Amino acid sequence: MKKIIFIYLLFSLTYPVSAQRFESASQQTVVELFTSEGCNSCPPADHWLTSLASSPQLFKSLFPMAFHVDYWNQLGWHDRFSSHMHSQRERVYKRQGAISHVYTPGVLVNGKEWRGWISRQKLPIAALDNGRLTIDIDNKQLQARYSGMLDQKLVLNVAYLGMGLSSKVESGENSGKQLSHDFVVLDYKNKLGTDHWSMSLSEIPDFGQKQTALVAWLSTLNNLKPIHIAGGILGSL
Repeated sequence: MKKIIFIYLLFSLTYPVSAQRFESASQQTVVELFTSEGCNSCPPADHWLTSLASSPQLFKSLFPMAFHVDYWNQLGWHDRFSSHMHSQRERVYKRQGAISHVYTPGVLVNGKEWRGWISRQKLPIAALDNGRLTIDIDNKQLQARYSGMLDQKLVLNVAYLGMGLSSKVESGENSGKQLSHDFVVLDYKNKLGTDHWSMSLSEIPDFGQKQTALVAWLSTLNNLKPIHIAGGILGSL
């Protein structure tokens, strides 16, 4: 029986469960944390992001994401979750005027710099148009549909998030610490479209996470700000 259970858990980690559907709500709070295991001021922000897992609005109207940047890697510790793409995302936000400068820990809420996490302020909520983003997952294929008032080319962004992760840091500013993480962006891709997208899902990266979520959100060509987001824990629907 133990072997059967182990095989089932491994399978559920590697492949999304068929016939899952996620839909966007009429309002949203999208939290993007730019962080690094090489930054000694980042663990408090990581812990704060983890605390959002207890919210009853999680994956309904609240969507936290942790983008681990790579510009700390040359300073003593290589963050295994880091990606140059994540660093570039933060830099684009800077060019678009959404943040004052590129730094960690940096938090954006609904596409705008927000430092209220330090004093545990209430998260801002964005009201959306009457449209809806619907995500269907079946046999590693993702179909997304948007019905709304945005009459322009849109970008569908899709990310796997890892929950229940930890790392033993052996060098750098956090040397000797055991760091815990949730909502870590493990894989990310996007695709241009208008109101319908079809995408083959890659296999879920295995970093030892306890659960994996999938989130998908829309943005415009000229602005990274999330517009309509949907998602949830894979295998829980």
